[in-house]
Amino acid sequence: MIRVLRSGERFVSCGDGITTRHCFSAGAHFDPQRMGFGALIGHDEHLLEPGAGFATHRHRDVEILSWVLEGVLTHEDDAGRLREVHPGSLQYQRAGIGIAHSERNASGSEPLRFIQMLLQPSVPPGPPAYELLGRVSAEGVDLQAGATLRVLRLDDAEPHEGAEVPVSVGSALHLHVTSGAVELGELPLAHGDTAEIRGDGATPIVRVLRGVGPAEVLLIAL
Repeated sequence: MIRVLRSGERFVSCGDGITTRHCFSAGAHFDPQRMGFGALIGHDEHLLEPGAGFATHRHRDVEILSWVLEGVLTHEDDAGRLREVHPGSLQYQRAGIGIAHSERNASGSEPLRFIQMLLQPSVPPGPPAYELLGRVSAEGVDLQAGATLRVLRLDDAEPHEGAEVPVSVGSALHLHVTSGAVELGELPLAHGDTAEIRGDGATPIVRVLRGVGPAEVLLIAL
């Protein structure tokens, strides 16, 4: 089963220089059909105007993935970290027993656009952890939620390793197009579109993912 959420179908919230496009129910927006997808309980695309940001707030017992698409994300937390996250880097936080952090666009002139995903770990909360990872390969990053994040960069202009990728789905897969356009089998997906695929958990489902020109895709295998 494949369910698609087009970019224009997302719920949009605005305020204080922040525009957020929500994949799932959030805040005042409640959709009983979109409460999450397995361990994935949050998926937002944030656009922060220069100087805008999220003031210090707390998280507990979640994993937080932040993927910058444009601009620079400035992170500060109660462990004394002050980090800048640039496009192509993945910020990974394990909230564990609790963290407090802020996220802002410290630029005086450039907008910041980033994807943020929250996952529910499958193990009891432990000490918080933080990593800032460089270029994430197609092999992916394993998460405590029993999931794997992969970043695929595709291009159909020339035959090379990234032109076609067979995607195997044993249980569930959450796919988001961050740039460009792709084809998942016969299904066209454009920038900002999300597809959720559920398998039967026994026989893997294989779909071929093709780029329609240069494209980037985030995959969460659950």
